[in-house]
Amino acid sequence: MLPDDHPLYAGNMSGWGYFGTGTEVAEEADPWIAVGFSFSQTATASWSLAKPEKVVHVDIEESQLGRIFQPTLGLVADAKMFLGQLNGQLQASGLQSRHLADEVRPAEIARAKESYAETLKAYVGADPIVPAAIGQIPSEEVPAGTIFVNDEGFPVPGMVYRESKYPSGFASPLGFHYAALGPSLPVAIGAKLAAPDSLVVSVGGDAGFYYDCSELSVLAERNLKVVSIVLNNSGLYGGRRGREHGGPGTVPFTHWTDLPETDYTAVAKAMGVPGERVEKADELGPAIQRAIAADGPYFLEVMTSASTMHLHLHLAGWPDPDPKTTRKIGHGDRVVDGSWPS
Repeated sequence: MLPDDHPLYAGNMSGWGYFGTGTEVAEEADPWIAVGFSFSQTATASWSLAKPEKVVHVDIEESQLGRIFQPTLGLVADAKMFLGQLNGQLQASGLQSRHLADEVRPAEIARAKESYAETLKAYVGADPIVPAAIGQIPSEEVPAGTIFVNDEGFPVPGMVYRESKYPSGFASPLGFHYAALGPSLPVAIGAKLAAPDSLVVSVGGDAGFYYDCSELSVLAERNLKVVSIVLNNSGLYGGRRGREHGGPGTVPFTHWTDLPETDYTAVAKAMGVPGERVEKADELGPAIQRAIAADGPYFLEVMTSASTMHLHLHLAGWPDPDPKTTRKIGHGDRVVDGSWPS
């Protein structure tokens, strides 16, 4: 994929297109060539984005083709091989993209990125610690070759901008997108076993940690050098508060589970993994350095403020000033009338 400092990298589409230009670019495209893309409800705003007439869907797993809707053409292929062959054909044709001569669109994308980056920077150093700052600080502290694994939720906005700009700095096996609840630590362990010489950092929320906290015993037993960072904002705060912001997917705050007040650092230590609790923004950098310097696994419980789930709507300029369709929320949206046909 394009590095995110490429002048034509406009970001993702839907409400998760943090730069705010991804949806616009996608909806103006003549065809879509979707490689390894799931066309999920989240990524397509409940399938309400303006879809072109022609869609080519490429995936190595045949069952993914036509799973949501019937593309114009479905291809079973390895992504790297397909993109290499496609690029070869384009090079041989001598055709030039009209975007290369377009001065307006790159300038628009650059302004959107700069605005987004400045917004994120404003959250760094704030007390109480804001979830959107998590990711920005660790990415400055970790050595080259670090592998990050993210859980569901909102460490993501603070990390997504750093994923591709510094490919030699760190990588993410899941990609910095909206992930599932609870896989962070198990995936991090798998990444460490696959790349034993790399530092692996697991970042997730306290609700997700309830799913995978037992994996700390694996870190201790195998002395796997994995840094586990858990954001403690009192449990499922992202989901609960995010749904209160309105829209068809709104769920009352009282309909969510309250997790008991838990000392996650004590849990980690009881399982044999040393760690510490971080409560102030200026403590996070030094704590990460201590975690990196530790001989084995290390646990950081970061006390954060409420969710910044609403940020993806604000940062992406949502709702669009001139949408081509009737927009939907795109995550947990119970209104699907008018969506793409299945």
